[in-house]
Amino acid sequence: MKKYIITDQENVIIHISDTIAYQKNGNVLVDNDTLAIAKYLVKKVYEVENITDDITINKYCYTVQKGFYVNENYVEPKEIVSNEELQEQINDLQKLLDTAE
Repeated sequence: MKKYIITDQENVIIHISDTIAYQKNGNVLVDNDTLAIAKYLVKKVYEVENITDDITINKYCYTVQKGFYVNENYVEPKEIVSNEELQEQINDLQKLLDTAE
């Protein structure tokens, strides 16, 4: 199935969509016109036939010459800790403080 890859000025993939359109001001419309990406953020829009599941936004770059390649500046997002986990950690620390007294 055909996909559209939107890249930024450093060729980093900033969005992958099944649909593409443009607003009068040049903004790129994706996801069945539900999201507009500002024109100044977009370097290029590519139409590609196949994208493997491991290709993700920000983690990969794309150019016609190189194809898909890993973004050397990509940093894995930090794990988000839930409020319950934080409260558990606070309780454990409080127990340690209580036993130290």
